[in-house]
Amino acid sequence: VVGARPAHVRAIAMLRGGDRAGVSARKPSLRGRAQLSAVAGSQNTEQPGSGGGTMSVSASSVALMKNIVGGGLLALPAGMAAAQGTGFVPAIGVCTVSAILSGYTYWTIGEAVQATGATDFKSLWDKTLGKKSSWVINSTIICLAFSAVVMYGCFLGDLISALVPSLTRTSALVGVTAAVLLPLCLQRDLSALSFTSYTGIGAVAFTAFVIVKRWLDGTYGAAGNFLLAGLPYAPALGQLSAMRLSAGTFVLFNMLSTAYMAHTNAVRFYTELKDRSPRKFATVCAVGFGSAAVAHALVMVAGYATFGGASQGLILNNLHLSADKLASAARVATGISIMGSHPLLFTSLRDSVLSSLSGTKIGDAVNESPAAWTALSVGMLVLATLTAIVATDVGFVASVSGASLGAILIFVVPGLMQLSTIQMAGGGAAKGGKATIAKGLVAFGGVMAVLGTTVTCLETFTDVFR
Repeated sequence: VVGARPAHVRAIAMLRGGDRAGVSARKPSLRGRAQLSAVAGSQNTEQPGSGGGTMSVSASSVALMKNIVGGGLLALPAGMAAAQGTGFVPAIGVCTVSAILSGYTYWTIGEAVQATGATDFKSLWDKTLGKKSSWVINSTIICLAFSAVVMYGCFLGDLISALVPSLTRTSALVGVTAAVLLPLCLQRDLSALSFTSYTGIGAVAFTAFVIVKRWLDGTYGAAGNFLLAGLPYAPALGQLSAMRLSAGTFVLFNMLSTAYMAHTNAVRFYTELKDRSPRKFATVCAVGFGSAAVAHALVMVAGYATFGGASQGLILNNLHLSADKLASAARVATGISIMGSHPLLFTSLRDSVLSSLSGTKIGDAVNESPAAWTALSVGMLVLATLTAIVATDVGFVASVSGASLGAILIFVVPGLMQLSTIQMAGGGAAKGGKATIAKGLVAFGGVMAVLGTTVTCLETFTDVFR
């Protein structure tokens, strides 16, 4: 098991639901490197193909599925409801295609590790795309980690205001930030919160169970008890269809990009695989992303079939605020998990920023002065909280981050890395079937980043697609 990783890789691990062995946030290094809990001791220095990893294919597949499935799936019903809605058949198709493409690009990163001998994502970038351009991926991952902190803030504001009706969303978010999140984010040792790596997936699984159960038992249907008791958002089932495509289909694809985004962990998963090879890693990717696709599709379809066009960015917001005890339990479980995970994710974001500032006047000042470190921490948390207050729709945050940042990390970066390794192997221009696919992925990612972001903003802030 890797003993230390660059801060930006740990940030993505937290975004995707935590590390396989659990994340322990310790005192940030003065050079901006986040330390991972030393579950097995030393850093992995085995060369690819040497068989130095310890994880079996089955264990790695389960860990990958756990790494992918996170809170992002709770926004997927809103993705189906965007604009005029997306029919069940194309929605499941988009979910499947997105999983296949994401799984393939995840696999190409493992293949690049095999070819280059890289031991972490940063060294893989340096060996394939060059050190001079490393600022691109650093900036992308910092933005992604920041958007994840904002999403967690949105979740907390929605959940706490639903559990305590006397609180507005803003007062709930400000209160939990001041009373809980700020003290935790200013701690140097957060190892006591490492359990959230496991409770997080448990909370998501329980919430998914509640969503599917309420779809199957019909209690939110035309004659359901909860509908009669009054709902914050009454179901709007007139939008449901089997085959409809609309501009909202782009929004759904963007959200799925966020849901499947786990690619900066691919290097670690490949190097930890026992007797590793691209063929074995392909099995891990197929099972991990395939299982995640089933979970995503199930919650997406169940939530949308129950609430239709009224599906909210956090599907729990659709459930009855007091009468549905299972929904209340799901809100409590999810809220506790997020309150524990938020400081760990924030710590990773802060360490990524410090790593990028290393060698600058600002970085040196923060490293040398505890007061400056505290000021930076408070400023970053305030900025994230204010953004979460303004961004009332967590589905919008998930869609925009998936469209812009997800397209880059899932399609463009792996495609460029694959082209580079093909060139190095052939000693010249990248040619052949794999090169053609890689070029297509780069182009596709670029188009989706621009088109997806544009459509999401138009769908959210205008009536163009309504």
